[in-house]
Amino acid sequence: GTSMCGNAAASTNNITGMAGVGYNCRYMPVKIVNASQGWIAGYQGIVYAADHGADIISCSWGSNTPEPYGQDVIRYATINKQKIILAAAGNSNNTLPFYPASYEYVIGVAATQQTDLKSSNSSYYTFVDISAPGQAIFNTYANGWGMGNGTSDATSIAAGGTALVMSYHNNLNAWQAGALIQQTAYSLDTIPGNAPYAKQLGSGRLDLWRAISQPQRAFIHMTERQYTNHHDNFFLIGDTVWLSGNYLNILANSTSNLKAKLISQNPYVTIIDSIVSIGQCNALQNASPTDSFAFIVNPACPVNYSALFKIDYDDNGFTNHQFIYVFINPEFYTSSNHGLVTTLTSTGRIGFNDNASAEGSGYRIKDKPNQLLQLYFNPMGFWIGAANKVSNQTLSSPMGPCCPFNNDNHFVNVNPLYRITPPLLAQTEYKRSYTDANAGADQHHIRITQTDYFNSNTYYDSLRILIRYEIQNQDSIGKNHLFSGIFSDFDVLDTIFDFTPNKAYYDTSRQLGVVYNPIGNTWCGVQLLSQKQVAYYANNSNGSNGSINIYNGITQTEKWTMISNGIARPVSDLTDVTQFIGCRIDSLPPQACDVVWFALLIAPSQSELLSLASDTWIMYQSRFNTWTGSMDSNWHNPLNWSKGQVPDNTDHVIIPWVPGYAPEVSSTDAVAKNIEILCGGTLHVTNNRKVLIGN
Repeated sequence: GTSMCGNAAASTNNITGMAGVGYNCRYMPVKIVNASQGWIAGYQGIVYAADHGADIISCSWGSNTPEPYGQDVIRYATINKQKIILAAAGNSNNTLPFYPASYEYVIGVAATQQTDLKSSNSSYYTFVDISAPGQAIFNTYANGWGMGNGTSDATSIAAGGTALVMSYHNNLNAWQAGALIQQTAYSLDTIPGNAPYAKQLGSGRLDLWRAISQPQRAFIHMTERQYTNHHDNFFLIGDTVWLSGNYLNILANSTSNLKAKLISQNPYVTIIDSIVSIGQCNALQNASPTDSFAFIVNPACPVNYSALFKIDYDDNGFTNHQFIYVFINPEFYTSSNHGLVTTLTSTGRIGFNDNASAEGSGYRIKDKPNQLLQLYFNPMGFWIGAANKVSNQTLSSPMGPCCPFNNDNHFVNVNPLYRITPPLLAQTEYKRSYTDANAGADQHHIRITQTDYFNSNTYYDSLRILIRYEIQNQDSIGKNHLFSGIFSDFDVLDTIFDFTPNKAYYDTSRQLGVVYNPIGNTWCGVQLLSQKQVAYYANNSNGSNGSINIYNGITQTEKWTMISNGIARPVSDLTDVTQFIGCRIDSLPPQACDVVWFALLIAPSQSELLSLASDTWIMYQSRFNTWTGSMDSNWHNPLNWSKGQVPDNTDHVIIPWVPGYAPEVSSTDAVAKNIEILCGGTLHVTNNRKVLIGN
């Protein structure tokens, strides 16, 4: 910290030591390392600096593993707070991307020698944005003076240089100063020794004289990108994908000749429309041309492929570029246009599709203004169990100490995720099927057909997603006391980016599991909508106060304890928490089905979450009427229906297998909006009666 602050801002003209680059610029040291040399608070440090007035944030740290929340922290600091972030490209002399340097909106910095050759230890790759001196840097140390070598030094020098440029051009904001140092950098690609690293050292080596003396030009960044195939927005093999968006001009006014060119960085797409004419765009203004890029997903594309593209911008020969990713041929989707933003997958996971938490968006409220988005980071997904064995799908590499699940990928996709068109019950619907075929000795031979329902008619609609799990017993043996539900580890942040003071509790009247942070601004909920015996467990993740310690993994016995004992633990302590909410299916014969409904909820306050849950309960009860066969087989007996009333033309009727009582329409015609008969269920119509099904 002392060394990097010295590079950026050490006092000058004092006949002492060395001179920092950011002449007379103020600096704010932010401590992110604990007393045991643990680098524990880098992203928290970015938030702190952004919240406390730092215009330029220098990050001489990182790793090769993208954090699940890192990009959102970057967006918060840069988009919400209008700061600029510079970060070290890494000191491994390889092309493996380093984070946060490789995130969008970060200026990644490589290091150079005095001869402008790449430093021997500096990493290099397409996400590097600029280079700066980083070898044999005489600088401040805690006990005197020393020599620094690496991209850490280069980053702090570039940050100090950005501050110098911002203060010299006092009409520029931090974004503009960051753009200007890239635009005026001295090209390194033509130096013979740098040939192996061409186009992987950014725009060149920091050149402060050029940055304060050369004319400013347009500098473009494509924002608010929209991808569509004009169908279901699943970009599968053979699909044509159109890309459009806004183009932000960060620096000087452009000419009318400004254009963008899309270039593929992978072999799995064919670009069919590569040029967009942007035209004249003033400084700090957005352009929204009607043109779109277009590409086709090639047959050889693997599933869940993250396709990399480069966008070159040209304005009469003055250029900059941008790299972007898009997932193609996916087995998951993100509800990015919904108020509740999360990722739903083909195998029961929620929040993220992969073990590294890179494929997905967590669990958050869309576009929460001027606040750091309160993300869910850790395992969340569907569990099912019977006879002391649980099949589940959870993550193995989550944030923080919780929880090493040993990659419990028990569920295998058997019917790929697809969008239902036209939808039956909501504005948007997605469906897929999976089995627990990968559970080994814990397999129950269960097939789950999961359907997700989205509406956006009201504010409450935007904050919930309904999920229906149709559970079929494909075993030759019947299942008794089959438990199913959703396990979640919501890490709700507070104002200092801490997720450990969380609390979970069960709301009886709403069949709602809640997780919140007492000084946070997001409340997460999972609501059981089916009228079955509830199972709930609010857990202290560290195992305190008689709970289950899942920091050291979680055994089958511990999973079974969580799901099978009713409302076993209705409230957690104030700590890092996990929860399970589900229900019990009393009997499921071979080949029979049953249905369990849940709602995923999110809100900015407790009162709104509880009101949302109450509204969801009423909405579900008004639309869905499930046959329970509680009394006899008479369709017209209200005690045989989940709503406690006979279906009418507003009801979606679900008829599962119910032992002993199949619904019978014999004396009076029946009416329903829609009838769905699950496997194992039957409907008897006698005496020439009718079943009238409306729209």
